[in-house]
Amino acid sequence: MIEFFILLGILLGLGGGLIPILVVLLLIRNKRKRLNEKFISLGSLIGRTYTEIVLYCGSPETNMMRRDSYGNIIRECEWRDYEFRITLFFDKDGYCISIGNQTSGYY
Repeated sequence: MIEFFILLGILLGLGGGLIPILVVLLLIRNKRKRLNEKFISLGSLIGRTYTEIVLYCGSPETNMMRRDSYGNIIRECEWRDYEFRITLFFDKDGYCISIGNQTSGYY
């Protein structure tokens, strides 16, 4: 989806100058900022369900099941965009048990 807006900005920029490109980039930035704000507005993530987080913040970019060092099955999910990334771990019942990584402004 982001690639579409970038391509649209380039095409509009060729015919209309710099302003259409800036408008498209601002739209992209605002969309990305919202992901960070959604996670912040949820408050504490520990104890929240996978379904609850997906309904509020959207589907994760990566979603994989694995075993931890004790042999328990856990789900590792990562949500990311241009300026924000967060990795959450869920137990077999779908409850968030840990935040593995949270980075803002990493590009």
